[in-house]
Amino acid sequence: MSYPSPEFNEQSVHATSRKQPEETALNGTLVAVLVLGGLIVLSWLGVFSLYLSRN
Repeated sequence: MSYPSPEFNEQSVHATSRKQPEETALNGTLVAVLVLGGLIVLSWLGVFSLYLSRN
């Protein structure tokens, strides 16, 4: 019993030789997260100081 030989058409070649997605630059994301975290900390400190001054 002979097995059929695999067919190498253009679609099967392109399906197996896909390029890996390129790494994205995350520098802007890091800056945005740090700025947002700083704003949250500053607002928390402001509310906390207001609480201490009124007590």
